[in-house]
Amino acid sequence: MRKYILVLLIFISQIVPAAFETGNDLLSYCESTDAFGQGGCRGFIVGVSNISQEQSWYCKPNEITDVQLVKVVVKSLNQFPEDLYNKPHSLVQEALLESFPCD
Repeated sequence: MRKYILVLLIFISQIVPAAFETGNDLLSYCESTDAFGQGGCRGFIVGVSNISQEQSWYCKPNEITDVQLVKVVVKSLNQFPEDLYNKPHSLVQEALLESFPCD
């Protein structure tokens, strides 16, 4: 499974590296109506989530789904539009840490 995720992350990074230069870019993909945009959004967020969790930067509950992770991040992006100029990976990490801190 980890190999599949790694291959997917490498694939996505080759297709859309410039597409996610800021949080604005990520949010536009997440809120798009086409499957490519939504897939890119989900893949990016899940990839950052997996890497962040392996580094123990946040504590994701076992029962949370990828769809819920995306909703948490999109909610945070919409809640703090003043931060959307930042790098998307840092915004994803902040949203996850805020929602699922390690106690």
